[in-house]
Amino acid sequence: YLMKSDCIYLPTGHSRCRLFRTGEILYAEASNSRCIICTGKKHVQISITLKNLKTSLPPYFLTIHRSYIINARYVTEIGRYYVQMKNGAVLPVPAKKYRQVQKQLEDLLKKESMTSPWS
Repeated sequence: YLMKSDCIYLPTGHSRCRLFRTGEILYAEASNSRCIICTGKKHVQISITLKNLKTSLPPYFLTIHRSYIINARYVTEIGRYYVQMKNGAVLPVPAKKYRQVQKQLEDLLKKESMTSPWS
């Protein structure tokens, strides 16, 4: 997986790679031993695991569930068992992980000088 500036090349299978702008990725979802990348417009299956994808993404991508990595910049709401993304997708947050995810989101917002929409 090659990352260049704000872009990342990811394998889509059959010896092909696709270029993604990291800022356009809303979230990634595990799908067996692959991932589905959700941008604002498309869902694209890639040929790597969620764990391997996470190591290639910038720090504003958070693991909120064993099956989901989110781009914290696109979270519009956080609840006890979910986060809602800018595109309306509601993704699960386990109850045991809620406080940790909330703190990570707040810490990232502070670093980026933004105010929390869910405080």
